[in-house]
Amino acid sequence: MDERYSRKRSTNESSPDRSPHLPWAAVYYEQLRTRGKSHACALRCLGQRWLKILWKMWQTGTRYDAELHARNQLKHGSWVLKIQHA
Repeated sequence: MDERYSRKRSTNESSPDRSPHLPWAAVYYEQLRTRGKSHACALRCLGQRWLKILWKMWQTGTRYDAELHARNQLKHGSWVLKIQHA
């Protein structure tokens, strides 16, 4: 394998568990992995959640607000918050 490719791949790989500023994303990712989902599948699921958030931000013309997101999770009874605060 080309060394440039492996170096580029290792620096571009990211995981929600490396994002301490988004604890809900790390909890969501880890729960999916615990359920037996592969890394790729867990990232696709997390990406799908982000797409919903981005779509809403685009529709409303707003920026991402972690506190608003947390309030919306509480309002809608998100299972991620239940695990996160356990």
